Amino acid sequence: MSLRNDFIKNNAVDARWFLQLKSIKRQLILNSYSILNPIQDLEMKKMLDSKAYNPVFEYSNIDITSIRQEEVSLRNMRLQVLQEEAKESIRDAYINKLDEILTELQIIKSTQEKDYKTFDFLNNKLYGNLSKDIVSSIITNLQNRYHLLQDVPRDIFVDSLERVTQDTFNMAKVILAGPDIYAEADKIYSSNEIVSLWQEFLTKNMPGWSVSDNNSGHYMVVNSKERMVSIPSNLHISGSKVRKLFVHEIGTHVYRREEGKKHPFQLLSIGLARYSMAEEGLAIVREQLCNGSFLNYGGHDKYLALAYAGGYIDGEKKDFRTTFDFLQKYYFARLVKKHHGENAYHISNKRAWGTCVRIFRGGNPSIPGSCLLKDKIYREGNIHIWSLLEKSPESFKNIYAGKFDPGSEKHLMLVNKRFD
Repeated sequence: MSLRNDFIKNNAVDARWFLQLKSIKRQLILNSYSILNPIQDLEMKKMLDSKAYNPVFEYSNIDITSIRQEEVSLRNMRLQVLQEEAKESIRDAYINKLDEILTELQIIKSTQEKDYKTFDFLNNKLYGNLSKDIVSSIITNLQNRYHLLQDVPRDIFVDSLERVTQDTFNMAKVILAGPDIYAEADKIYSSNEIVSLWQEFLTKNMPGWSVSDNNSGHYMVVNSKERMVSIPSNLHISGSKVRKLFVHEIGTHVYRREEGKKHPFQLLSIGLARYSMAEEGLAIVREQLCNGSFLNYGGHDKYLALAYAGGYIDGEKKDFRTTFDFLQKYYFARLVKKHHGENAYHISNKRAWGTCVRIFRGGNPSIPGSCLLKDKIYREGNIHIWSLLEKSPESFKNIYAGKFDPGSEKHLMLVNKRFD
């Protein structure tokens, strides 16, 4: 038995269930929906060459046989927890987590089986509908700043979201202080320099974790099982962005996982059920705290894309191609003031494509509104965390003790080590 398992067995109140869950090698939803860059490039070219074309994606990482085996193991474990765990708080926490994992596996399975009605139903079950207030705020912003969606009546959608005060912002800097690094704000850092800077921190503070620039994808990837952070190759970004990415990925996601490993309730290391929204919201707040004051809520573009594709704006759901065309106009309106027209066009194409790939992953790009709703959690989570900071800052007392939602009383009870 490994040293890690020895620690769990000797110190964790949920040792039996955590070790059992840990032994079930389950497929992760985002890893299942990864698409190789060459395939994306080919599909994007086909779409740009034909106004009527919707991309077609196949997900080679999905192993339907393994998923069915994992479902059996998880359902058996669920029955055991229900029948044999005497402590109600532990029992409920594991039942909720197992149900969440099983729903994710069912979503992946529905993609593989091309059962998109079930895909949509399970998406709504797991992530819920979009917020009308957030959609209203986004529409108002687009109408006022970029003169888009002018045909949408202004009296229907009104921006009612409260803004973060400077006092709340300053307080958050204190109570959310966590791992951070120094990077020259105006300097442009290469992938190699980012790896060197981050690895130096990890070697000193989180031994066992490493950073590499061998990721050929468009996004940063944190592999918790391998304890590896992969950044896109040939990346060139400013020092201010290097710092924000660090506090988001390592200073929040990795740090909360590692601190959760020290807690007597080990499920906190991988996350309690429904923790993701607060987790991403917190990570974005920590990025925002790198600024001098609050500028705007995060997750705007993903939420806009989901709202447009899902029919929340004009009542009509949109397919991948139609959503892409709208987002391309939106990105172009944002970029044209800073870039030459031709550059703005190419960059807006790339960004619109990337956003559409994210929201339509797992669904059918040709079916209007067939989207994975997971990306809604970024904006909703950011608003959720700022609201909690304003109303109940005491909830953040042990915010880095693991992966949980500080807005959930049940989560806080587990974090604060009260077991019935």
